[in-house]
Amino acid sequence: MSSYFLFGHYGKNYKVRQKAEGDVKDAIITTQENEQNRIAEDLHDDIGPMLSAIKLQVSALTDADLEEVRDSLGTIENYLNQAINNVRAVARNLSSHLIVKFGLEQSLRENIGMISALKRTKIDFNYDLKDVKLTANEEINFYRIVRELLNNSLRHSNCENIHLSISKDNNSIALLYKDDGKSALDQSSSKSMGQINIRNRVNLLKGIVKKFSDDFSSGANYEFVFPLSS
Repeated sequence: MSSYFLFGHYGKNYKVRQKAEGDVKDAIITTQENEQNRIAEDLHDDIGPMLSAIKLQVSALTDADLEEVRDSLGTIENYLNQAINNVRAVARNLSSHLIVKFGLEQSLRENIGMISALKRTKIDFNYDLKDVKLTANEEINFYRIVRELLNNSLRHSNCENIHLSISKDNNSIALLYKDDGKSALDQSSSKSMGQINIRNRVNLLKGIVKKFSDDFSSGANYEFVFPLSS
């Protein structure tokens, strides 16, 4: 009788573990698919129009005089520089080994610097993880979470200011994110996918969602707490 009970108990725990592992795998697959879709949108929405504009400018040079050619070359160079910066941003977001190579803080600062150069959005970034050693997977997941938050703000709100803080808080890591956007009623599929990605990666890091709000009147307000890895 006791052996039957123990076997049944073990079988139940095994099924629970199997389900948990399956849920994690599903979350990873869903996140990867959503990120691939977002990258395709970045290429289509950001880089595609610039290349089309360059093509139009070049086509117009056929019948242009010398002065018009000089004026157009300046415009073409500007479009090319923007396209190059966007390609670099997409490449950085795709490449996990670059995040690991340069570290979480530097990768985020470089990404924020590129955003600030292209967008009229002020980003206040505070990073304070002294004596905290993150694993490669943790750095990648934190980076992806922040990228999704920034992507949602830049694509789906008219925010002028963003505040981002990643800091140690006792035995945990706190990630705070706010913007002053006023168009958070956008319920587009890309925004929904981004929010799913965020929740999935928070779960992968065993984090807790304390705030997850996109309010039309006051902008985005997110707060996550993650346990320090032992």
